[in-house]
Amino acid sequence: MAEFEKKESTFEWWFIAHFVFGVVYLGMIPILVPTYIISITNSAAEAGVVMAIIGLGALAAPVIGGFADKYLAHRIAQLGGLVALSLGALIFAFAKEDLVFAIAAIAVGIGVATLMMINPSLIVGAGFEQDTESSKLTRLNQVAIVGQLTGGLLIAGLTQAGLSFQARFLVVAVVPFVGFFIVAATNKTATERLRRAAPVNKEETASEAKLTLGKILLTTFGLFLLAMAINGLSQSVLESQYPNYMQRVFNISPALSATALSVTAVVNLLVLGLAGSWMARKGPNPVFMTSLLMRLAAAAILIALALVGNVPAILPLAMYVILLVGIAWVDLAGPALAGRLSIAGIGATQGLLMGSLALGAFFGALLGGWLAETVDFQILPWITAIGVMIAIAFGYLAIRDKGGSNTTTSVP
Repeated sequence: MAEFEKKESTFEWWFIAHFVFGVVYLGMIPILVPTYIISITNSAAEAGVVMAIIGLGALAAPVIGGFADKYLAHRIAQLGGLVALSLGALIFAFAKEDLVFAIAAIAVGIGVATLMMINPSLIVGAGFEQDTESSKLTRLNQVAIVGQLTGGLLIAGLTQAGLSFQARFLVVAVVPFVGFFIVAATNKTATERLRRAAPVNKEETASEAKLTLGKILLTTFGLFLLAMAINGLSQSVLESQYPNYMQRVFNISPALSATALSVTAVVNLLVLGLAGSWMARKGPNPVFMTSLLMRLAAAAILIALALVGNVPAILPLAMYVILLVGIAWVDLAGPALAGRLSIAGIGATQGLLMGSLALGAFFGALLGGWLAETVDFQILPWITAIGVMIAIAFGYLAIRDKGGSNTTTSVP
C-alpha cells in the first residue's frame, strides 16, 4: 500500500497535457491523417508529404524553447501547444487542397513539438534527484500511453461507425480544447518550480550559454542530436505510412491497425514502469540503448515476415507494437540524457532535442512516401533497420562517457 501511495504522488494534474498529446498524436493522427490523404489523392507520396510537414512544424521547438527560457514563459508555451493541436485538427476537418493540408500539418507539428518539449522540461529542469526525476518522467509517459490507448480505441470506433473524416477530425479538435482548461488550472505550480530553478541554472551555465549553435553541434550533445535525428528518420519512414503499409503488405485493415495502437498502449503501461525503475537505478543510458536494439530486432523481423508472405496479422502487428515500445523508451530516456549532455537552458535543450527528432521525422516521412510509391511498401522496414543501426553507433559514442554527467565535451 505504501508503494502504491508513493507512485500516486508522482502524478500531477498538468500531466493531462501529455494525455492530450497521447490521444491526438500517438493514437489518432497516425491512422487518421495518412488514410484521409490517400483517400483524396490516392498517393502514398502525398500522405508522406503531409506527415513530413507535421515534422517540419515541429522545427519551431528550439525557438519556442529559447523563448520560454528567456521570458520564463513555459506555462504560456504549454497552453499554446494545446491551442495549436486543436486548431490544426480543426483545419484538417475542412481541408481539401494541398495548401490547407500544409497549414493544418504545421499547426499540429508546432503543438506536438511544444508539448513534447515543455512537458518533460517541467520535470527535468526542476532539480529533482535522479530517482524522483525518473519516477515522474515514467508517470508522465504512462499518462501519454493511456492517451494513446484512448485515442486508438476512439479512432477505431469512429472508423467502424462510419463517421466521415470531417467528423473524426472534429472529435480530435475537441480533445486539446478540453485539455486546455484543465492544464490552465493546474500547471502554475510546476512552472513556478521551474522558475525558481532558473536562476541557479543561469549562474552555472552563463559562459556556456554564449556558445553558438555551430559550436554546440560539435559537442557530444551535438552528436547525440544527430543520433536522435537519424532515429527520428528511421521511425518516421514506417510510422508515416503505418496503416497503408499494413494494408498493402499484409492486407490488414486500418481499423485493425488502429486497434494495434491500443494494444501497444496496454503493453507500454506494463513495461514502461520497469524501464523507469531501471533508469532510476542505472541512469538513462541502458534504457536508451536497449530501446534502439529492440527496434532494430522488430524491423528485421518485419522484413522477414514480408519475405515469407501470407502470415497471420498478429505477427506484423506485434512487431510494430515492439517498435512503438522502443520509441516510448526513447521518449523516456531522451529528455534526461539531453539534460545531462547539454549546457543550454532547459527549454532550449529540450527544444533542440525535439527539433532534431522533427528534422528526422520530416525527411523520414518524405522518404517513406517516395519509396512506397516508387519502389514498394516492403522497403520501408529496411530503411528503419539501417537508420536504427546508425543511431546506435552515434548514440553510443555520444553517451558512453557523459550520459551520467551534466557536462559537455567536444567530440574527439
